[in-house]
Amino acid sequence: MNDQNNNGNVLPEHIRESLARYTVHENITCLQCGYSGLMGVKGEKDMVSGSSWAIKFFSLLAVFGIVLYIAREQFGISFPWWLGFAAAVVFHFLIKNTKKIYECPNCQSELLK
Repeated sequence: MNDQNNNGNVLPEHIRESLARYTVHENITCLQCGYSGLMGVKGEKDMVSGSSWAIKFFSLLAVFGIVLYIAREQFGISFPWWLGFAAAVVFHFLIKNTKKIYECPNCQSELLK
């Protein structure tokens, strides 16, 4: 492990101990304490909660409905009605809506990115 930050100085012991708990690290700046450097990736948080999943799903359903309508009206291509629903379901689960959770090794606050 590289024990030096961007300035070439050795990192303090408490920061090295905090970083050692994680296998994945990324360079980030903490807005709470001002630390800038490696932070451990604690995990991921699913940002789809409450009614936002329904908004995303029905938005996709509307988009695919419009695409199928245009295909039928402009090009004479007729698709079964359930194809738009099936496409919306598939894309709903393919669109990943998660953010990484980082822990600042200096002040132990959690950051989402």
